[in-house]
Amino acid sequence: AVQRISAANLGDEDAQLLEVLPGVAGLHIERISYLASGKVIEFTRSIYRGDAYDFVAELRLTGPGEEIRP
Repeated sequence: AVQRISAANLGDEDAQLLEVLPGVAGLHIERISYLASGKVIEFTRSIYRGDAYDFVAELRLTGPGEEIRP
């Protein structure tokens, strides 16, 4: 999957839905998931309040044949 996170000022409709003032900062997140063949199987577009979202990414480097563990 490919996920893109971008900051944007919320427009009137999104601000109303998220119960904030128009123009405040928010996060737009889009994700596209693919099968091994390259066919798209999922598309997600989400909008989050900028004051209520915490993004955490845990990155690990593994060698060939090593198992990824939580």
